[in-house]
Amino acid sequence: MQRDEAIRSGAMAAQNIMLAAEELGYHTSPMIGFDLDQVGDLIRLPENHVIVMMLAIGKGAESAKPRGGQLKLEEVVVSDRF
Repeated sequence: MQRDEAIRSGAMAAQNIMLAAEELGYHTSPMIGFDLDQVGDLIRLPENHVIVMMLAIGKGAESAKPRGGQLKLEEVVVSDRF
């Protein structure tokens, strides 16, 4: 239960960090695909701590590539069924 709460709290903190960084003109991105155990060893993470995520924060070297269009509302919203 404590681990779940740590992950929830860490995710909310990361979201706020990302929003604050964006407001200050920085670009942010949550990172996946790293080895949690290796990072834990590298930073000497105590046994009673957990890595929630890593954030990349910085100034972009170039503009982001355009994204695809927005999905139609009826493609993503479900009403009265699962």
